[in-house]
Amino acid sequence: MNENIVKTILLKNENLVSPILSTDNVIGHVSTYLEEIPNGTLFSAKNSNDPMEPRIPNGATIMIHEQEQVDSNEAAAILVNQDIKFRRIEKIAGTTWLIPENSKYKPQILGENQIIGKAINYVGTL
Repeated sequence: MNENIVKTILLKNENLVSPILSTDNVIGHVSTYLEEIPNGTLFSAKNSNDPMEPRIPNGATIMIHEQEQVDSNEAAAILVNQDIKFRRIEKIAGTTWLIPENSKYKPQILGENQIIGKAINYVGTL
């Protein structure tokens, strides 16, 4: 077996219970090839909307590295009202902004929402 194939749990996107990686939130498993495998916890979720298009297609399965902070211009998985959303992060003058790639959506301040990880890879359908 190729040591660069990573198998992760696949989380549902809506109505998650705490803790996020609880078995109550798992709907399956996903195997993905990664050139470099980061240390730490990896999990996956589907992108169930279009604010990150065209960078991340609607319906893509996204591999996430569990972490509470990401750098500016990186894509993050964010917990918003117990649902997973994906946005690009921008840090401006001490404020963290959630930036959609799709221009029909407006940027938002992170506020009480929680970054749950960095989007590191995705698999989509052709």
